[in-house]
Amino acid sequence: PGIVPDSLQRLHILHNAELILSVLQQQKLNQGNNKNVSIGIDEDGDDQDNDNNRFSIENIEETIRNMRKEKKGLESHYIQAARVLQIASQTRLRQATKRRTDILEKLQSFVDKKKQGTGTLTAVNITNDCPWWQGLLAWCSFQSKQVVQASLLDHVETCLVELDHDPSQPRSGRSFPKVNTLDGLNLALSMRLEKNTFFPKLFWGKSLSENQLFACLKEISDLSDDPSDGEIFENSRCHKCRSDWDQKGPKCKCCKLEEKLLEHDKCVRDPEINCILKSIFQFLKQSLVNKRPRKKSSSTTVSALQFIERMADTFFELKNAVLKELDCAKTKWRTHLDLLGDFDELNQCKRTLRLAYLDENL
Repeated sequence: PGIVPDSLQRLHILHNAELILSVLQQQKLNQGNNKNVSIGIDEDGDDQDNDNNRFSIENIEETIRNMRKEKKGLESHYIQAARVLQIASQTRLRQATKRRTDILEKLQSFVDKKKQGTGTLTAVNITNDCPWWQGLLAWCSFQSKQVVQASLLDHVETCLVELDHDPSQPRSGRSFPKVNTLDGLNLALSMRLEKNTFFPKLFWGKSLSENQLFACLKEISDLSDDPSDGEIFENSRCHKCRSDWDQKGPKCKCCKLEEKLLEHDKCVRDPEINCILKSIFQFLKQSLVNKRPRKKSSSTTVSALQFIERMADTFFELKNAVLKELDCAKTKWRTHLDLLGDFDELNQCKRTLRLAYLDENL
């Protein structure tokens, strides 16, 4: 029984057969005889006439055209499956980005209210460029009762201790220091956030174009489903993602993007930072439950805390949207890497074997 080749084997056969026929076509053109030149296959007259007819310029040209047409169809069909997956992942990523952008605009509206003085924040002296958790820490600092400050610190410490003893958290031990004052908490948290690419200065006092995380997501979103020859070549020689093929070339763009993406994902999911912010948020909610507006000053304070609560709610909504966007970006990155791999396979199956040159370094 005959062996039916797969698409890559068929493409390999067509490519090399086309090369052979192209060489034969050029030889016949050089001989200046389109129909009646013998190629020396058989000395029998009838067989020689049949061969001359079969390998005429017209037949060769038609065969090459058919081969090229079939090659193009095989290449298109092979790549189309990977391309469809990337386009689908790109659509989901754009939807996630739109969701994140909408929430950012909502969060920006809180900043605009603070700048306009309509956020009822004068009672707690919140500045325009501080995030919600610093606003709450400022409110606690203005409380004359030490029990309020101690309660917040207890909330944070309890949450960190529970995190440290949580077996589901793959961590190497606690790194956030134990603090005894609000100033110490604010300083330790600020220092921890300095190297984080997500939590500090999401929009306050800083252009979104400068946000490294969002810039990385934009780079992944811009990955084309029709990559350039240079990108395909660079990826095919990458020592990281093509290590199975013993490649020794420089790290490709796709691998560099993966490293940045994973680093940003780690920052957003930082367990200690998330633990501290959630404990501060829980304290905020508890404070609102305990507060009763019995007089004007108390009513103003409650209004300010409610404003911070709404801002915090929106912030956590944003964080969840970013996590969703990161997951979509990982999928988009993976489909793009697979697409580059498919292009590389096509290029490899079209390579032609040859004898080694004399004294060639193998």
